[in-house]
Amino acid sequence: MHLLEAELGADVIDDPKRIQHVLMAYAELMSFIPQLDFKGFLSEQLLKFQQEMRSMDRPGFYIDFIAHFCKYTHCDIEGEAIEYLENVLMYMNHPDAAIIEKVIGAMDAIFKKVSKETQFSFVPRIRESIEQICIKFVGKGSSLLEEPLEFRYQKKVEHLALLGYASGVKCLVEVS
Repeated sequence: MHLLEAELGADVIDDPKRIQHVLMAYAELMSFIPQLDFKGFLSEQLLKFQQEMRSMDRPGFYIDFIAHFCKYTHCDIEGEAIEYLENVLMYMNHPDAAIIEKVIGAMDAIFKKVSKETQFSFVPRIRESIEQICIKFVGKGSSLLEEPLEFRYQKKVEHLALLGYASGVKCLVEVS
């Protein structure tokens, strides 16, 4: 396991195809850790991996990993699923189309692993993530106009990249 982690955390990736196999081997290994070790060892490893991949700007690694892990793990991830989802949603407007497709796959894997009740609890978080990416608060209304609007917002992006994919729209619609 430590050798797989070392390869995934290497400063330079010289063979992307090979490293994808290493990533899937790591995800497969982590998927088979039993529920007994989920709250301790496994949770720590997942958090460490997410932080490391984020600091190295390798979102594809984390997203692919979490999609595979959620799809195949035998652990109950209900309590942690919102954290996994939030870590994936931060990339739903990434400029790389391949990352967007990975986000959709990871969201789908997470949604399928949890109950409908848990999925319903995701809706406000998904909305908040979309708002965080798409709009920014620009202050109260104008004092010249006697502040007719309590709050004013401005678009940050023309459109959310995730919604440019039919599968992205479908994934969001199925959970709400």
